[in-house]
Amino acid sequence: MIALRALRSTRSIAFRRRTRWDKVAGSFLNHPSSSLAAKMASNISDQILSTHDVVKSESDQMLYRGLTLKNGLRVLLVSDSTTDKSAAALAVQVGSLTDPRNIPGLAHFCEHMLFLGTKKYPAENHYHAFLSNHGGALNAYTALDHTCYYFDVTPENFREASDIFAQFFLEPLFTQSCTDRELLAVDNEHQKNIKQDLWRMWRLQGATSDAEHDFSKFGTGSKETLHDIPLKEGIDVRQALLDFHSEYYSSNIMVVCLYGKETLEDLTEMAVTLFGGVKDKAIEAPSWPKHPFGEAQLRKQIKIVPVKDSRQMMVVFPMPDMRKEYRSSPSHYLSHLVGHEGEGSLLSYLKNKGWVNSLSGGEGSGARGFSFFTISMLISPEGLEHADEIVTAIFQYLELLRQEGPQQWIFEEVQKVGELHFRFKSKESPIRYASAITESMQLFDWKDTLSGAYIVQDYKPELIKELMTYLTPDKIRIGLVSQNFKGKTDLVEKYYHTEYCIEDIPDEKIEAWKKVSLNENLHLPRKNEFISTNLVLAQEEPEYTSNPNLLVSESSNRLWFMQDKEFKLPTSIAQFELRNPIVYESPLSVCLLSMAVTCFSDANNEYFYPATIAGLSYELNSSPKGVSIKVRGYSERQQALLEKVCERLVGFKIDPKRFEILKEALVRRLKNFRAEQPYQHAIYYSNMVLTEKYWSYEEQLAAMADCTVEKCDEFLGKFLQRVSVESLVYGNLRSEEAHNMSNAVRRILKIGELSFDETQNFREHRLNDGQVYEFNATNEVHPNNSVMTFYQVGALDTEDIHRIALNELLCQILEEPCYDVLRTQEQLGYIVTGGPRRSQGTYGIRIIVQSDKNPTFVSERIEEFVNGKLKKILTEMSDEEFGKHKKALIALKLEKPKRLTEKFAQMWGEISSRQYIFNRRQLEADEIGKLTKDEVIDFYTRHVAHGGSALKQMIVKIESESRPGDRTKGVKADYTIDDVTKFKATHPYIERPLHQPKL
Repeated sequence: MIALRALRSTRSIAFRRRTRWDKVAGSFLNHPSSSLAAKMASNISDQILSTHDVVKSESDQMLYRGLTLKNGLRVLLVSDSTTDKSAAALAVQVGSLTDPRNIPGLAHFCEHMLFLGTKKYPAENHYHAFLSNHGGALNAYTALDHTCYYFDVTPENFREASDIFAQFFLEPLFTQSCTDRELLAVDNEHQKNIKQDLWRMWRLQGATSDAEHDFSKFGTGSKETLHDIPLKEGIDVRQALLDFHSEYYSSNIMVVCLYGKETLEDLTEMAVTLFGGVKDKAIEAPSWPKHPFGEAQLRKQIKIVPVKDSRQMMVVFPMPDMRKEYRSSPSHYLSHLVGHEGEGSLLSYLKNKGWVNSLSGGEGSGARGFSFFTISMLISPEGLEHADEIVTAIFQYLELLRQEGPQQWIFEEVQKVGELHFRFKSKESPIRYASAITESMQLFDWKDTLSGAYIVQDYKPELIKELMTYLTPDKIRIGLVSQNFKGKTDLVEKYYHTEYCIEDIPDEKIEAWKKVSLNENLHLPRKNEFISTNLVLAQEEPEYTSNPNLLVSESSNRLWFMQDKEFKLPTSIAQFELRNPIVYESPLSVCLLSMAVTCFSDANNEYFYPATIAGLSYELNSSPKGVSIKVRGYSERQQALLEKVCERLVGFKIDPKRFEILKEALVRRLKNFRAEQPYQHAIYYSNMVLTEKYWSYEEQLAAMADCTVEKCDEFLGKFLQRVSVESLVYGNLRSEEAHNMSNAVRRILKIGELSFDETQNFREHRLNDGQVYEFNATNEVHPNNSVMTFYQVGALDTEDIHRIALNELLCQILEEPCYDVLRTQEQLGYIVTGGPRRSQGTYGIRIIVQSDKNPTFVSERIEEFVNGKLKKILTEMSDEEFGKHKKALIALKLEKPKRLTEKFAQMWGEISSRQYIFNRRQLEADEIGKLTKDEVIDFYTRHVAHGGSALKQMIVKIESESRPGDRTKGVKADYTIDDVTKFKATHPYIERPLHQPKL
C-alpha cells in the first residue's frame, strides 16, 4: 500500500544501557561444543562491522543490540523472552519519489511484487500461506522516500519466516504471470482511493508543486501507468521492476529490526546468516534538498471540490528537512503552541468567532531534504466566508510568538511531558513495534533509536527563531475545500479527477498580513497544572485474580475492579456506562443524545486540553445503549478529573451558536455516509437488516430537522434522571479508590435508579435454515462494487463453545486460500477478506470482496470458492496441515494483550455485552485443541456448503451506480429482502442466555 504520512509524534526521554561484542563472542565460546561454537562466533563476528548501544525506557524489560554488518545493513535486535509473537521489519530508503518519470507507481508495484515468489521459495502464495498457517500477519507500505515490509509469526516459526522474508531482498522472481496479474491489484488499490478525499488532497499537493520536482509524480500507479502507456512506448515493465530492484535495493540503505524470543546472540546469528548476503551496491539514499514549492508555487490559494460535503482549510509553509535537529526539535516546540487548544489559543479564538471547529498544526512529513509546516482546520460555513480573517489570526498568533520569543519554561514543560510518556511507555505489539523501529532507525542516531520519537534534549532558541522565518506571508499556500466551489473551478487533476482552481493571493493581502498587530484575545498557554508528579505504584491488594472482581452488585449499579499486576505502570482506566432505553426509542432521541454529548465535549475542550497534553484524558461518548464516561492515563489525578467531568455535566446548557454550527456538521456527516467505501456499505446494510432495532442514517438525517437546543437540554436532563450504571476500574489503583470513583459519579450526577432488567442489549434476527437471502443496494459515489456473503451460525455463549470453536477453525483454514484465490489469482479486487463475524452476541462467517466487476459475477466466484476450492482443501488436508492450523489459531487466541488499554478493551467488551465470560479466549483455545478434521468438515457441510441442513446465508450486494449490472443472474436466492420491516417481523431472534454476575 502507499502510505499517507502523518505529523510527527510527541517526544520523551529514556535511559542508557551498554552492550559489548566481546561478550557476545564469549557466550558462543562457552557453548559445550566449544570448537564449533568458536568457529561460528568467528564467522559471525567477521560479518559485523560494529555494534551499538541504544537508550531504552525505564519500564522496558527487553534487551537491545544494534549491529552494522559488513554489507552496510543496519540491524536492531530486540530480545523479549516473554513474547508470544515474533516480528521483523525491513525498510529500504527508496520510495515513490524515485519512480522513473515514464513509469509512475513502479516503487509501489515493486512492493507488491516482492511478496509473490523468490528463487528459494517460488510459490507465489508461499509467504502468505506460511504466516497464515503459523498465526502470523504481513503488510508493507511505500512512502515518498522509503518502503517498509513487515510481518509477525509465532516464535517457534520466526527463523523460517525470516528466511522467506530475507529472500525478497536477495533473489525475487518477478515472474511475468504474477506481474500481469498483480498490476491489476495495484490498479484496484488506486480505484479504491479515487473517491477518497484524503488521497485527493494529498495528490493535489504534488500536482500543484514544481512539475520538475519528483514530488509532482503520481506515486500509487495504475493500470494506465504500469501497463497501457508502457506497452504503447515499448517499455518492458517486468524488466523495469528487475532493474529498479537491482539498482536501489542495496543493503547499505536498508535497516532491519528483528524482534524475537531468542537471545541476543541467537538473533545476531540470524541477522548475519539471513541478511548478510544482501548486496551492497554502495549507493547513496536519494534526497531532495530543493523544495517542491519554489517561488512560482508560493502565495497561491487553491480551491478544491471534495467528494464528501466537507469544509477544510489548510495553510502550508515550505520548510527544510529538520529531522537532523530532532534533539532540539524546534518544529515540535512550534506545533505545541500553534496546535494548542487551551485558553488563549488560536483554536479557542477561532472557535469563539464561529469560524473553526478543529485545528491541528505542525511539521508535516515530506522526504529527505524538504518538509512542510501545515495548519489544518475544519471550518464552518461562516468560516469559509472569513478565510482571510482566519489567516490574519494565524499571523497574529505567529507575531505573538515572535514578540514573546522562545520560552525556556514552555520547552521544559514539553520536555517533561515527553519524558513521562517515554519513561512509562506501554509495550506495543511486536509487528507494530518492529515497523516503527525501522522508521526511527532512518531518522535518529543509534543511541536515540527508541527515544528519538519522544525526547527533546537540547533547548536551542536560535533554531526556533530560524524556523519562524519560514512561517511568513511571502511563503504561504492556502487550500480551501468546499462543495461551494462546484462549477467555479477550471482545472481537473489527472489521476483522481479532482476539480480545483489556483488563484494568486493579491499583493495587498500579503502586505496586510506582514503588518498584523497583536490580538488581545491570543496569549501563550498557562503553566500546565495537570502534569503528574506522584508516579508511584499503588499498594498491592491482598488478593489478585486474572479477571475483574465484582465489588458492587445492585439492581441498578455494578462495579468491576481489577488491580494491574502485569504491566506495572502508574496508569489506569475507568469507564462508566450509563444506560437508559430512551436513547434509542426513536431516530430523534439518537440525534438529541449525540448532539448533547458533542456539544458538551466541544464546550469543555479548552478546559480539559492541558490534562490531555499531560497524559490524562476523558471521553464522553453516546451509543444505542446510553452514555459512557471514560477517564484514562496517569492514576494520580483521575479521581479529580472524573469529578470535574461530572460536575460540568450536571446542569450543562448548550450554547445556541455552537449548537447550530455543530448540528450542521452532524448533518453533513450523516449525508456523507453515501461516500463511504462500498465494502463499508455492505457491512452497514447487513447490520441494519439483522439487528433488532437499527435507526438508519436516512432516518436520523430526517430527524435532525426536529433537533433543537431546547430539546437537547431537556433530553439530557431526562436521560440522567434514571439510569443503570455498570463500571470497570482497572490499573494502578486500589479497590477503595474504585469505590470512590463509582460513588462520585452517582453522587455528583444525582443518578436515579433504573434496573438492569430494563436495559437489555439488542439481539439479532435469525435466518431460516436452508435458505439463501439477498439484499441489494447502490453506491452513488464510488466506481467499485462490493459483495458480502455471510453464513449465520448461532449465539456467542459458553453452551455453544464447541460450534464457536469449529466456526473459528474453519475461518482460520479459509482465510489464506480465500485471499489467494479471489484476490491474487482471480484479481477480483484489492479488498478481499474472509473470517469470523461477531455481532450482537452472535457469530458466523463472512467473506467480503470489493471489486470493479459486477456483484453478480463476484457472488458467483465466492460461491464457487466456498463450494469448490474450500471443500477440496478440507477433504484433502493432511493431519499435519490440520494440526498446524489448530496450533496457529490457539496461538492467536492465547496471545496476551501488550498494553493496559488492550486488556481493558477485552474485559470491557464482556461487561458491556453482559456476557462476563472473561476467560472466553482460553475456553475457545481449549475447545479448538480437541477438534478433529471430520468435525470441521461436518460443520462446513451443515452450515456453509450449498444445500446444508443448517445453512443460513445472506448475500449483500452493493452496486455502483456508474456500473449497473444484471441482477437476474448469479446465486439464486430463496428470499430477496426488499422490505426490512417485513423481514424483521417474520424472523425471530437468536436468543442468548442471560448471565447474572455474582459477588
